[in-house]
Amino acid sequence: MSFPSPDLPDEITVRTGHSVDLELPSYAGGGYSWSVEAPTGTEIAGAVLRSLGSAPAGPPPQEPGVTEPPDLVLVPERLTITGRSAGSTLYRLTLRRPFDPGPPAAQHDIRVTVLP
Repeated sequence: MSFPSPDLPDEITVRTGHSVDLELPSYAGGGYSWSVEAPTGTEIAGAVLRSLGSAPAGPPPQEPGVTEPPDLVLVPERLTITGRSAGSTLYRLTLRRPFDPGPPAAQHDIRVTVLP
């Protein structure tokens, strides 16, 4: 199963001490969530991921003992990038199931430039 990559910017500019928020779609009902990594440059900008909700419970079964599989539910996550010091770094966002060793459902790189 693959999802379209979200409509995310390729580059963000932020001033030192200021933050930028991005909403990332996440298919929590299917076990998918975002991770963020920066191979280098974490002293330039910090990144924090937060869930903006949880997947709603499905409807009760129509017949005793019979349950339907859950629908894929869109539960957004918020990525907050905060400028720490002037410079540039790259963040890689990956949407995947933590238990799935296969390729990610989506991946996106964002260049972060921090101005003084």
